[in-house]
Amino acid sequence: MIRLHDGEMRTIDRFVPLTEPIDITIRGDSEFWQKLLSPVPPPRFQNLYAAVRAGTCEVTGNGELYAAYFAAITRMIDVMRELENSPIAH
Repeated sequence: MIRLHDGEMRTIDRFVPLTEPIDITIRGDSEFWQKLLSPVPPPRFQNLYAAVRAGTCEVTGNGELYAAYFAAITRMIDVMRELENSPIAH
């Protein structure tokens, strides 16, 4: 789980406590995340919109927040992709 507050990342946790309030959840299997974060994502994995439309992932929660922050979420995924594929990550 990635916690953001006032536009700043606060923490990254591997597991989500059941009591933790969640605004948006992005769910996908390991293949989804590997393809989404690959250097050049294949079709249906270039961004969350394409992945949701193709049924390769699921986004649940507050749809209004998701729409409002779609650009920020997309940028966060771009940064995750850069980090995943940097020589330092491996």
